[in-house]
Amino acid sequence: MEGEDQPKALTADERARLEHFKKVLQLQKRVAERMARVGAKVLVASGKGGVGKTTAAVNLALAFTQEGDRVAASGCGVGRAGGPHLRGGWRR
Repeated sequence: MEGEDQPKALTADERARLEHFKKVLQLQKRVAERMARVGAKVLVASGKGGVGKTTAAVNLALAFTQEGDRVAASGCGVGRAGGPHLRGGWRR
């Protein structure tokens, strides 16, 4: 029809961003599905840095594994990647 705007073609950058967004959504869906199967989740948190959160989390994980439980640990931090330095580096 006259006067109607046709959708503009996406630029290469916009296509790349769209593909990245699709991959992120797929990953989020996979993580959500896997987390739904986890029986128990433990969060170690504090509003202050340097109080031993990573140490506590690693010790809890080790204690659970010694009891025969399967454990996965994940961490995030501001300023540094916590955890690997306490476990002897990243596993490959």
